[in-house]
Amino acid sequence: MKNLNKIKVITALAAVPLISLFFYPVASSAAGPVINQGTTTAYAVLAGSTITNSGSTTITGTAGSDIGVSPSSAITGFPPGISGTEHSNDASAIAAKTALVTALSDTNAPSATVIPADLNSQVLHAGSYKTGSAFLNSGTVTFDAQNDPNAIFVMQSPSSTLTTSTSSTMVLANGAQACNVFWAIGSSATLGATSTFVGHLYAVASISLGTGATVHGNLLAQTGAVTLLGNTIVNDNCAPAVIATPTPSPTPTPVVTPVAPGTIHVVKTVVNGYGGTATPADFSLSLKHHGVDVLGSPDVGMASPGRTYVLAPGTYVVGEAINPTFPNYISSFSVVGQTSNDIVLTSGADLTVIETNTQLAPLVVATPPPVVAAPPPVPTVTGGKLPKTASPWYNMLLLSVGLVMLGGVVARFGKQLAIRK
Repeated sequence: MKNLNKIKVITALAAVPLISLFFYPVASSAAGPVINQGTTTAYAVLAGSTITNSGSTTITGTAGSDIGVSPSSAITGFPPGISGTEHSNDASAIAAKTALVTALSDTNAPSATVIPADLNSQVLHAGSYKTGSAFLNSGTVTFDAQNDPNAIFVMQSPSSTLTTSTSSTMVLANGAQACNVFWAIGSSATLGATSTFVGHLYAVASISLGTGATVHGNLLAQTGAVTLLGNTIVNDNCAPAVIATPTPSPTPTPVVTPVAPGTIHVVKTVVNGYGGTATPADFSLSLKHHGVDVLGSPDVGMASPGRTYVLAPGTYVVGEAINPTFPNYISSFSVVGQTSNDIVLTSGADLTVIETNTQLAPLVVATPPPVVAAPPPVPTVTGGKLPKTASPWYNMLLLSVGLVMLGGVVARFGKQLAIRK
């Protein structure tokens, strides 16, 4: 297991194009499609033009309770005590709107079975469904997972609307979960007063709720408005799985024992010590279980109290994607109460993971010493060759010349003496 305090210097900028492959969290099952939800999971309500509320609307959920608008910025009618964060055309809302386009496309992608337009009295198993006209729920529709908690339900109306009647209901049966139901509506959606709706509602245009309608999921309108009237919205992550254990009796009848989930809070902090401008949202964090992202991961970093995940007991690992805009930051992880980067989540535990990016000091480049020009070369003058003075023939030549010259001097001197006599 890796040491918690091991610093990972971000240098592999060439790998950034590959990192973008996991910027979107997905929902899938063994037989179901892949829906890339991206950062939409943290939003209980997202609109293109406006979000308007009248009455005592409540918004909660373990997946996220944020509300946002983009490209407009109008949010009206919410009490100051709402648990989520309001995003008025900021970077987070813009990113979520981009992710919504992908989620809509993925939800419309699978081949679908054609079913009657009115969903009343229908029992649907895992799969993809569409209708020749607008979706309507005039009574009760049941989503039956057949004891598979990962069963995915896809409802497609790519060129029409969705309308639910007053007091209509949607039932989750045999392990079905609201987080695994996806709706792609090509126009607008209208949910009747005091009705119950389940799933991620992706509408190209607008979404309107009647008084007292309840939603287990989230409401995301690409271009239009979302209108609320004293509604209840619960945007939860998928519940942890249950474990079947045999009873200590001769009868091999399994007993399904619920396992209490644990909670992991992933907190992002940034230390700008040298004039940096990075924020927690500039970095993307992931939370994986056996190499697979949990629902809602990866997601942009969030300052304290951080991003909250309610998960089944097990071992999880936090990771971070490289951001080429901020290459001079190093990251470190710490898990409160543990000594490893592997997060061991036990039943009922409440853990906090702190991931910190610290700006490095600016790189100082040493100035090379001045270059001193070399002196010009001194020309070499080459004279004639000297005789080989070490040769014996040369010595005899010198002796002969000396004797000749001496003989000449003696002869001249003798001649002068003779003349005087």
